[in-house]
Amino acid sequence: MMLDFSSLRRFSHVLGGSLLLLLFFVMSAMAQTTVMEIKLNRVIIPKVDFKEASLDSVLDYMAQIPVKTKQMDSPVNMVRLYKSTDPSAGEKLITLSLSNVPWTELMRYVSVAANVECEYKPYAIMISAPKPAAKSSPTP
Repeated sequence: MMLDFSSLRRFSHVLGGSLLLLLFFVMSAMAQTTVMEIKLNRVIIPKVDFKEASLDSVLDYMAQIPVKTKQMDSPVNMVRLYKSTDPSAGEKLITLSLSNVPWTELMRYVSVAANVECEYKPYAIMISAPKPAAKSSPTP
């Protein structure tokens, strides 16, 4: 059964608008996910074992994983913005051992371990130093 817009409106009135609200949230979440992130989420890494590996070497390795596992045709483009603000960030050591993990989850764990932020863009992944926390003003 296919729903058209009028059916959706009828159902949303019956459910008090909650169906329409749910649809809105699902669509907005999908719009925030880039095609690159969707593709990389499908890349499953059988095993990864980093022992005191530098962030730079981990990212170099991760960029090649989709090609080595024949799950994508080209390496992942990564823009390392942290190099301009904190040149020593690439030397942070990471120890991590995982099995059967999606590429995006590995990136999340690496980001947390190295204290960097990762943002998926249409053609590259931007890796930057964390944004400083907003200073809260004392309340009188």
